[in-house]
Amino acid sequence: MRGCYIGNNRVLVSLTWGGKLIVHANDMSISPDLIIHGIYDVPLTNFLLKNLKPHHVFVDVGANMGLFTVLAGYLVGAKGKVIAFEANINHYELIKDNIALNYLTGNTLVFHAAVYSTETRLTFHATERFMGNGSIVPHDDFYKNRYNVDTFQSYEVDAVALDDVLIELPYINFVKLDIEGGEYHAFMGMQRLLEKKAIGTVIFELNKRMLGKDWFSLYSRLAEYRDLHGYSFFLLNLEGDLKPIELDALFTLDEVPAVVMTA
Repeated sequence: MRGCYIGNNRVLVSLTWGGKLIVHANDMSISPDLIIHGIYDVPLTNFLLKNLKPHHVFVDVGANMGLFTVLAGYLVGAKGKVIAFEANINHYELIKDNIALNYLTGNTLVFHAAVYSTETRLTFHATERFMGNGSIVPHDDFYKNRYNVDTFQSYEVDAVALDDVLIELPYINFVKLDIEGGEYHAFMGMQRLLEKKAIGTVIFELNKRMLGKDWFSLYSRLAEYRDLHGYSFFLLNLEGDLKPIELDALFTLDEVPAVVMTA
């Protein structure tokens, strides 16, 4: 066991790579793995450990409880920068504590906002048991049957486009997207950054069911980035190494936890 209950529905976790993280005790999505093993998403963790360097800029969209925000803060160092976005208010409050707990307030910022194609207000559907599954996309009957103990709370949140809020950054080394079906709109909101090659690598979840009607639109957008701007696509093995995959082959898969798109 890597966690200790500290009260107020919180568990303090000792992470395998040396950081500390406070997690929700009642979360059934990523907290169990973190409490038991001290790590979650081994391929992505290993990829970041190998590739995220001091002075880099890392943007964490859908930061959850701040696991990869904190990891990135350690890796980029005092002269790097980490910017996190989280729509779930409970996660947002926890991320602020986790940044402070790890002494990362000097290089890490977190915003309570969804990331979208434009600046607006959206309804966010927070999941209360499997807390990593919150989304701007309403949860359908398939989800409710698969996660039949889950409960939900919906509320309005601010939404921003990365093209607007990151405009002053000359270069962003990594953007991580994990927003449960909102990825197409997030890509639309960073179109200018991608077209001018101001983003080196995008790591995103691919979930056909959650993307719904945006599935083919996302394919078309990614094909444009491939054909017009030279981006390629990869999967990750357990060690965090890149495995090339063609876009057409990628879109035969219904669910991929991490796709790496890099120039």
